Amino acid sequence: MSVVTAERHAPHDPTEIPTGGDASGSRARAGRFTTLHNEVLTPTFMPVGTHAAVRAQRREDVLESGAQVLLANTYHLMLRPGVEIFEKFGGIHRFMNWPRSVLTDSGGFQIFSLPGSCAMSEECAEFKSYVDQTLIRLSPESSIAAQRAIGSDIMMALDQCVASTVEHGVAQRAMELTHRWRCAVLPHGATRRRRCSASYRARATRICVHSVRAR
Repeated sequence: MSVVTAERHAPHDPTEIPTGGDASGSRARAGRFTTLHNEVLTPTFMPVGTHAAVRAQRREDVLESGAQVLLANTYHLMLRPGVEIFEKFGGIHRFMNWPRSVLTDSGGFQIFSLPGSCAMSEECAEFKSYVDQTLIRLSPESSIAAQRAIGSDIMMALDQCVASTVEHGVAQRAMELTHRWRCAVLPHGATRRRRCSASYRARATRICVHSVRAR
């Protein structure tokens, strides 16, 4: 399950999601923003289409459900079918025949959680493809470039994901690295109609776009 909620940002921030109202007696709030494809009201449920398809559901059923955003994953789409396929089709929306917004996760969680060794540095993450075992270097810049080629409406900056049981200092360093990566790519990725956000996982804070997974 994935949920998007609104956060307040400075007016000049291109990731700004205006709040539509705050609940009395709690911190709950509603917001709205507009992408290149539709207006999105938050909080909103996002069907998961990791591989550019929502399994066991017809496109018509997903549309009729009222889904405003689909969630896809950059890591998986880079490996198969590959970003060049999306470029050939003119983006993921034409590839899927989906008229509404698409959010792409950066791939950070998959790099952390899937089997195989992974090396993380200030510059990039290195890991082996589960498709053919080739070595892949995914940097903050190449992750955003891939998401732009895929045609995402809401892009996630590459993040360092750590286990929920790590010490506070480890989680803080992962958060700080993710923040530096987000700051590095924001000028290249976000506009008023195409958003780039950071996700701080484990015990760290997540900003702007929250992806909540049922475990």
